[in-house]
Amino acid sequence: MCSCKELLQALRSGRADPVLLSIYAPAGTAAALEAARDRAAGTVEGFLDRFGDREAAALFSGPGRTEIGGNHTDHQHGHVLCGSVDLDTLACAAPNGTRTIRVISEGYPAVEVDLDDLLTREAEQNTSAALVRGMAAKLTELGCSLSGLDAYAVSNVIAGAGLSSSASFEVLLGTMFSHFFCGGGAGPNRDC
Repeated sequence: MCSCKELLQALRSGRADPVLLSIYAPAGTAAALEAARDRAAGTVEGFLDRFGDREAAALFSGPGRTEIGGNHTDHQHGHVLCGSVDLDTLACAAPNGTRTIRVISEGYPAVEVDLDDLLTREAEQNTSAALVRGMAAKLTELGCSLSGLDAYAVSNVIAGAGLSSSASFEVLLGTMFSHFFCGGGAGPNRDC
């Protein structure tokens, strides 16, 4: 981890290009790499504008997906065959030293969740706040010691297009929580 300004410098100088190439431009095209670099740098700049510089910042990605078979049967505990797509939700995040999770996602209302109040709220049903609160509640139940964090996110996963924009956001949250608070060890088959 590094500061936001160091992360931005690594992106602008090309030091982060190998990672960007592996995620966004596996064919190695210069235009794809430049677009990925600009998008990642813009995400870090968005974080800096809203939250200021932090020492323990990192970039995270949650992929969109398409369901090849079994569309939505997972809602009834069925099985789905899915594959990731080359669209994702990208976020710059860092711990904030509080008991509050704050997420600003471009194009959506800001979310603020108090980690000392993780009970389900009827008014939040089907919102990003419900996803943050629910994931934090489950990880806390599994033994993760969560703390507050701030995140600025951008997404090119098309909402309402069957590419699982909400799942992309959930994977992004889970990855951030696991990285910062569970030693990278949280997963579908592991407790924290």
